[in-house]
Amino acid sequence: AMKSKTFVTFEMDDPILASQELLQQIKDNFSLLKNSIGLLFCYSDMDVTWFASELQKQIGIPVIGGTTIASLEAQEGFHEMAITLLVLTADDCDFAVSVSESITKDTIKQKVTDAYNQAVSALDATPGLVFAIAPYQLDIMLDAYTDIFTEIAPNIPVVGGLPFDDFHAVAGAD
Repeated sequence: AMKSKTFVTFEMDDPILASQELLQQIKDNFSLLKNSIGLLFCYSDMDVTWFASELQKQIGIPVIGGTTIASLEAQEGFHEMAITLLVLTADDCDFAVSVSESITKDTIKQKVTDAYNQAVSALDATPGLVFAIAPYQLDIMLDAYTDIFTEIAPNIPVVGGLPFDDFHAVAGAD
């Protein structure tokens, strides 16, 4: 069975300290199982690409995410300026991460399909859920992503959103 827990830091001025705080919260309050992933949401002024990479190195699990102007969490409620990390962990399911190449109106279908196929190729079975953070560009209607996933991943639930800052999602680098 999958377990999940949300971790929060309000350390906005020192990303290394912020990642250490999140790591300590995980060590103190959570046991990672065989397979884990972190879904990261940072306040929009942060260098989220660097932070995701640093966090991934310290925690040792894939980290993906984007920026946000606020977040909600069950225990503490509304967080206007915070970093939240939702960790999913399980012994009986796998996670795969993929980031598309730059998407344009002319390449959207191929780039999304390539990213999806790359993630699926790392799994032993058909995915049970897709979490997608779509880049938002004014010349691409948002329902284009829905249409593509309906075609390439029929009957697979797709959830996600849009990053807040310059409309790019990130994944930690290896």
